[in-house]
Amino acid sequence: MRPDTTKTRRDIVPDSNSIDRLTVNPWEDNEFREAVVSTRRRKLIMCGLWTEVVHGISVLDAISEGFEVYAVSDAIGGSSADADERAMQLMIQAGAVPIMSGAVWAELQRDHVRETAQQAVEIFRQYHPAMQGLADAA
Repeated sequence: MRPDTTKTRRDIVPDSNSIDRLTVNPWEDNEFREAVVSTRRRKLIMCGLWTEVVHGISVLDAISEGFEVYAVSDAIGGSSADADERAMQLMIQAGAVPIMSGAVWAELQRDHVRETAQQAVEIFRQYHPAMQGLADAA
């Protein structure tokens, strides 16, 4: 059983907030969109529950507003392998940069002497049991 993502996130980023939304496309939720825009960051790392719905639509909307989007391809799933692949291709054609969650983890962590290194390794182990050796090497 995987850990409660919200609790794990709050343990690492205590001042973060959850946004309860009802829209299929998070980009259409004013609170969500304003939270993203208010960071003044132009690069986004995005994933969602369904590749062809939550993820795909919100990535396309963010790109259309000038954001540089990194679409995490292995932290999502489609209604079928074909739906997942077509949605990823559509995002890439629109300008999204496909990236894997392990690459995101490594890029954000950078090295193993950071204050958050042990927490990052533990999270990586929980979500990527097949890559246990990489986490153990840290």
